[in-house]
Amino acid sequence: MSVKKNIFSLLSLIVFLIVICVSSALGENAILKPSGLAETSWYEYNGVWYPDFTVKDGTTWATALDTNDYDISYAQACCGGPTKFFYAHLDNPQDMDEDTRIVSVQVTVVARYLETPILIDPLPIYGDIDIGYKTGSETVIEVQHSLNAPLGAYTKVVSEEYFKDSDGGELDIFDINNLQVFVGRNIAGSAQLKVTQVYATIRYNNASAALLIPIYSLLLLGP
Repeated sequence: MSVKKNIFSLLSLIVFLIVICVSSALGENAILKPSGLAETSWYEYNGVWYPDFTVKDGTTWATALDTNDYDISYAQACCGGPTKFFYAHLDNPQDMDEDTRIVSVQVTVVARYLETPILIDPLPIYGDIDIGYKTGSETVIEVQHSLNAPLGAYTKVVSEEYFKDSDGGELDIFDINNLQVFVGRNIAGSAQLKVTQVYATIRYNNASAALLIPIYSLLLLGP
């Protein structure tokens, strides 16, 4: 093999390895939306227990939080201290399997607070919410994300990007198939929390090296 051929092959290999590393680091993104309610807190009134969070009439937990559609669909909880919460199950990904490398998980919640709902036209107010995720027995929660959009607009709050499952282990497809998003009130008094959208962003990598091998083979056919 000529010196020119050797140099070209070496440079091609270097480029190939760089592409693999960049592809593996960046990965692809999948957006997972709620598929139903996993759990919510409850309150007691006159000897009867009621769920703290409910969805707007005519909607379901599988659809109410899919889009940021303002007040067309939402989940809501009113009154009391910062103890009300819900967990939402998420759809399972369609293009991942046991060989998929899960890079990270990130949670997004779109919500706002209004004055007490007994008012005819309640005004928006500022307040905090807690958000997080759960893949196993523990929940990772970030507290006091501020809902402070002006003029009553919904505020988008985004968690950190997490590279471990909620129990501290390596992320894998089983974690993603069991992923739940946590949302909690963090305000006292009679304010009403409305949540109009919830989703998780999953960064993953599907065997990029295997996909790039044919490219490297073609490079070796060069001069």
